[in-house]
Amino acid sequence: MKYYVNDVEYIYLPDFAKIIGFTDRGVRYLVEHGNSIRPLKSYREGSKLYIKASELTEYPFMSAGKKHIIFHYKQQEDGSYKRIIGNELL
Repeated sequence: MKYYVNDVEYIYLPDFAKIIGFTDRGVRYLVEHGNSIRPLKSYREGSKLYIKASELTEYPFMSAGKKHIIFHYKQQEDGSYKRIIGNELL
């Protein structure tokens, strides 16, 4: 579910979690506490939490227990997202 605020695209938390393969709880933790770099940018409307869509490609996700491994997501032609480390697709 996409949501727009001032022409900025946001993705509903469960949908964002499904795209990146995290649990809702894991994404909520990244919003509230972040990783060792920064928290996810989000927007809350009532009890619903939306994550800024650009965070898929800009947020520095980290592998659990391996803070030196940072990855992002890149949108493919079919609209799906693939995890990338550096310039290599996983």
